[in-house]
Order: sequence, then C-alpha cells, then structure tokens
Amino acid sequence: MKQHLSECVEFIADMHTLTKVKNNMKGSSPNLNEDTLGNQLKSGVAQFIALEFTKGNGRENRAINRYLPWLYHPPSTMQQGPKEFIDCISHIRLLSWLLLGSLTHTAIMQGSGSIVCQPIPLEASQYIADHVLVIMTGFAEQSKASVLHMSSLFHAFILCQLWTMYCESAATSHPTGSEGHAAACSTIMDFWGRVTPGILQLLSHSKVLAEMVNLHFLSLMEALQECSSTVLCKLFALWGPVLYVYHNQLPGHLQVRLQTCQNWKPPTKTKDEAAQKSSMLLTWLKRLQFKLGQIEVQSSAATQFYTV
Repeated sequence: MKQHLSECVEFIADMHTLTKVKNNMKGSSPNLNEDTLGNQLKSGVAQFIALEFTKGNGRENRAINRYLPWLYHPPSTMQQGPKEFIDCISHIRLLSWLLLGSLTHTAIMQGSGSIVCQPIPLEASQYIADHVLVIMTGFAEQSKASVLHMSSLFHAFILCQLWTMYCESAATSHPTGSEGHAAACSTIMDFWGRVTPGILQLLSHSKVLAEMVNLHFLSLMEALQECSSTVLCKLFALWGPVLYVYHNQLPGHLQVRLQTCQNWKPPTKTKDEAAQKSSMLLTWLKRLQFKLGQIEVQSSAATQFYTV
C-alpha cells in the first residue's frame, strides 16, 4: 500500500467517503454495519498513514511537507475568508483522523511497538492551534452558511481533545522528568495558552453562541476525564470559570456535569496501569471515531455533491 499513500490520505480526507461506503454496503454483521464499517475503514487506513508518516518524516519532516504542505502555513488574520474557512475545516478533519489513527495504534500496541507512532511533530503545535483559531475567530460569521460550516466548531474541539491526548501519549513515551517528557508537557500547556483566548472571544459574541461553546467545552473536559488526562487536573481551575463568561449561573444539567468533572479523582495506580490506560483510551477513541463518522455523513448528505 505504500505506493498508494497519496490515495490513502485522500480517502480519509474525503468528507463523502463514509457515505459512499454506506451506499455500497450489502449485508452486515453484529460488529460491522453501514454505520460502523466506514468508520473502521477510515480508522484502519489512518493507522497505516500515521505509521508511514512516522517512518518517512526524519529530521526534515519529509512526509508532512509532501502530504500536508498546508500544516505550517495556516491563513493569517488578513487572509481569513470563506474559502480559507472551508479549507481549514478540511485540514482539521484530516488531522483528527491522523491523530485518531496514531493514538489507536499506540493504545493497541501498549508501547511494545518497534517505533513510537508520532506522525505529527510536537513542534507543529502552534500551527495546529492557529488552525483551531481560524474556526474560533470565524465561526460567528461563517457558521450559518451551511451544515458543514456549522460542524466546524465540533471538529475544532475534537482536534483539541485529540491533540491534548496525543501530546500526553508522547510524554508517557519518555521517563518522567526527562527532557522529552518535559517538552511534551510544555507543548500541551502552550497549545491551550494559544487556543483559550479564541474560545473566550467566541463566548463573548452572544448567548446562543455561548451556550453552544459551553456544551462543546464541557464535552471536551468530560472526554479528558474519561481518558484520565493529567491536563484536566492542571487546567481545571482555569477552565471552570470559562463556562461562566456569559452566564452568572449555568443551567442545572450543565452544573451537574461540571460538578462531576470537578469531583473526579484519577484512578488508583495498579500494576497494569499501562494496560488500564490503553483500554480507557481505546474505548474513548472508538466512540470518537463513531461521532466523527456521523458528523461527516450528515455534512455529506447536506452538500449532495458527491458521485458514487
């Protein structure tokens, strides 16, 4: 498959892939049906791409420069128009599938693989944050254009979840206290230092947008809790007040969810801690994979510009 790497990247980048798979599927099984087969295919192909990127990057990030030439060149504030916004959604979706593939492989292998699957260099963090900020700054104006535009906020927050866990995974591949561990942890904190002002700016637009952002942000916190993220412990004191930027008091159901996050304590360490974390990560990734697939199918159905 190596000679078809470009086609593989196009396969996971195409918003209409899952709809095409769904429309061409005949028959099903208990574990695979028209709603899950496409997601499994994309996830599997994403794992392959993540490994090939890892092998092909080297010091000059050759694979990234060849297949993701836009990664290090996000649109500037002056360049951000409707086309740049749509392109940014596509780039964020592709990055999410790549990170999902990488994390899935890492969780399955539990650190026993011959290489550490890291297709996106940690140095790209600031550029990934810039792509997220394109969505945060343009969402209020662009979101009403189409279903795809409306889904952009979902994709931006999903990428934030995946990049956070990707950096945490990179940190655990190094001994605690080592330079590599410290660099990965620093990368996460820098990423959120860049992204949080964009979230705050979007929260200030209107009550409707504030409620939408709060739901996404709370879902992000719950996802990190589910994965036993160390970032949640470090940043909860900063993130909690974000939910109150537009509201003096949260609705009851959101208050209960926030309280659950606040009361959460990391699980007790066991002898099989690595296996336990991998199992939790895989469970979350499978659920996230399904969510990503469903949003892509909905966006594809709304555009109606595909051929089978």
